[in-house]
Amino acid sequence: MRRSDWIAGGIVLIGLSGLLVWLASTPRSPMLRTMGLPGPSGYAGNRRCGAWYTQTRWGWIPSRKATCDGPADASRPHDRQQIEYDELTRRVSRVQVTIAPPDSATWRFQFDSIAGEISRRGGSPILCELPHSSLTHIRETRTWRFDGYDVRLLAYRFTGNHARTLEWLLQLDGFAPRAGECERIARLHN
Repeated sequence: MRRSDWIAGGIVLIGLSGLLVWLASTPRSPMLRTMGLPGPSGYAGNRRCGAWYTQTRWGWIPSRKATCDGPADASRPHDRQQIEYDELTRRVSRVQVTIAPPDSATWRFQFDSIAGEISRRGGSPILCELPHSSLTHIRETRTWRFDGYDVRLLAYRFTGNHARTLEWLLQLDGFAPRAGECERIARLHN
C-alpha cells in the first residue's frame, strides 16, 4: 500500500471514531440540576430514551428529536419526568416534571418549596402571558429566567369531572432557550 492510502485510511478511521464518540455522548444541561433531577445528563437516573420517527413515502426515518422518560412508580402514576433533546446537537430543549400531591396542604407546601428552591438556585422571576381564561384548573403560575433557559411552575386543581383520578397537580417545565409565552411578552415591552 502507498503512504497516501494509509493516511486516507487513518483519516476515515479517526472520523468514524469521532462520530461514534459524538453519538455516544449524553445530552447535558444545567436545567436538569436546577429542576432537581438526577443528572447532568438525560440518561441519568434510570431514564429510558428513544428517538422520534417521521413517516415518509420511503418509510419511517428517525428525526433529530429524542425523549427520555424517568422511571415509573406504580404507587404514584401521575408523577413523571420527561426530557427532550436534539440528537444532532445533543442539547436538551425541554424538561417536564409532574408531581401529584395527595392533598391541598401538601400541594401548597410543595409549590412554595419548589418556588423557593428555584429562586435560591439563581432564577430571576419574569413576567409571562397568563394562561387562557378557559383553563380554570390552573391556579397559579410562576416563571424564572436562567442563563440559556426558563423554568415555569404551574399549580393545578381539578374539580368536577376532571377530578376523577386526581385533584392536585404540580408541573415544572424547563424550556431552552426560552418559554414561548414569555418571549411574546418580552417583545411587546421592547
